[in-house]
Amino acid sequence: MKVIDIVKSLLPDGTNGSEFLEDADSYRPAHNDVLRCPIWPPDIFAVVGTLIERSSCYTEAGPKRDDPLSHIAYLEEIATTVKQWSGDETYLFEVPARVQALWMIVVRAHGAIDITEVMARQNEALVHNDLVSALLLLFALADEVCRGMGWDNHAEKNVFAALALGSFVNHARVPVGVPLLPYSPNSLCALVPPSAAIVMPKTLTATVGCTIRSLSHHLALLPAINQCRPTWALTNEPEDDKAYKPIRLLVIPFPFSISAGSFSTTDDPVHLVDGIFTAAYFGLEQEWLQIGKRKPLTAALLFQYLVVPLLHHANAKDPAAVTGVVMPECALSETVANELARLMGSAGVSFFTTGILLPDAGKGKTRNVAKTYVLHERNDPHQLEQFKHHRWRLDRGQCEQYGLDFHRLSRAEKWWEDIDVSNRQLPFFALRRYMSMTVLICEDLARNDPAMSVVRAVGPNLVIALLMDGPQLSHRWPGKYATVLGEDPGSGVLSVTCAAMVDRSNHNRVGERKRVIGLWRSEGSAGTEIALPDDHHAVLLDIHSRLVEQHTLDTRPDAFDSRKLSLHRQTPLKLEHPPKWL
Repeated sequence: MKVIDIVKSLLPDGTNGSEFLEDADSYRPAHNDVLRCPIWPPDIFAVVGTLIERSSCYTEAGPKRDDPLSHIAYLEEIATTVKQWSGDETYLFEVPARVQALWMIVVRAHGAIDITEVMARQNEALVHNDLVSALLLLFALADEVCRGMGWDNHAEKNVFAALALGSFVNHARVPVGVPLLPYSPNSLCALVPPSAAIVMPKTLTATVGCTIRSLSHHLALLPAINQCRPTWALTNEPEDDKAYKPIRLLVIPFPFSISAGSFSTTDDPVHLVDGIFTAAYFGLEQEWLQIGKRKPLTAALLFQYLVVPLLHHANAKDPAAVTGVVMPECALSETVANELARLMGSAGVSFFTTGILLPDAGKGKTRNVAKTYVLHERNDPHQLEQFKHHRWRLDRGQCEQYGLDFHRLSRAEKWWEDIDVSNRQLPFFALRRYMSMTVLICEDLARNDPAMSVVRAVGPNLVIALLMDGPQLSHRWPGKYATVLGEDPGSGVLSVTCAAMVDRSNHNRVGERKRVIGLWRSEGSAGTEIALPDDHHAVLLDIHSRLVEQHTLDTRPDAFDSRKLSLHRQTPLKLEHPPKWL
């Protein structure tokens, strides 16, 4: 495929016009003309990044050992052009002449070259060195000019970051007169449709390996939206001082008891032909949300007898407010979670993340959901929801380990979780300056597609994995897969499971039995197990951050705009008078 054909496929309506700045809804370019460089930097980033990735010319980034002076000139040109480009509102309507000239090198001088020939060599030298150089320089310029995009701490310094601010902030706070980008909150692009490529704000830069993820600080290039639908929300906590407070997470491993009868077969295998059978499926009934056989366990009861006492204990240990409350996979129903979130907001918690089991009686399907409620905006809490991407598969050995009985009357050997896994979404949100977070559900941490490539590209500081699993021992699968994100891009990863499944697993475990309800992994950490002693009901985690300076493949620093997280302390908490239904 030729370079120009790829460019046109990413810019199906061309690049003429700047009308999206005035009226995003009615913007339609005049015709499919791509000779003019797009005026919106994320569009340049998407097009050039796609060409770089498909040609693999990112391997040419960085200083030449025999010519360091040329790389010094490269870095100086980036700094000079970015200062001119980001500081003058004139460039909301046209790009600097140097940027246009680089664009013409790509689309006019080399547009007829096949993408497979971009890295062609003759006598060890690149045949199209001027094209590769133009691509890498354009990519770096588009990345640097978008410093702070998707956050609000750089908006006063950068006209592009200020313009994008209204597209990702909670819409209740959109500045008057600032138009929304047409594809927000899924992409920062104005012209490149999400069906072709996505550009998102970025938090951490991969410091290992040689990929396009290692070539940008501020923007992330993601696959088309048909694989996974990412979103970005700017939901910063209000900041009343310059101190960067620790993140204090209250992990409540609810439920504390699950009966074997909560699991049951929903479909046995059906013979198709020649020894081929359909899959077997199991379902989950949230019996722990009932008190006895008739009385439902309400959010008010959970809040009064579980959450409030634990918050009081947490604040007694440290007067600083709890930042977030986390409950495991499938812990609550949507009704209970919604009301419990409202109550937690009144208690001063910034966010609440929990797993939800969401039956749809009309469609006959069930969703396994992770839901995060951003609560510091008291009048309009922001809700981020995603569905589990992969089904849990149980075999007979696991059923025996967890003490389940439903498999004994079935002829199947394996059972898949009976949930709907369509409509794959992955929300990210900026909780603080330089601090973003996302949530994964159980198997989604272990499977590479579709979420993992998105997470590694965006580089959130904190990844929380909600599980319904056994003890979170450092050598088990959650620790193994969390290590990948701890190294690339350097996220802090917290896996959390419920006490009930840990206890069920330990009951039949041979050898050492550890009541470990969570695991923390981060860069340079071998993994810290989060233990819940007997008769305890939560663990308070103090997570500290430090500013670090990261460098891209072409040696550009980010001026200490990045934060890495580490687990500083874990404190088990115990209810003095636990209710009988707990």
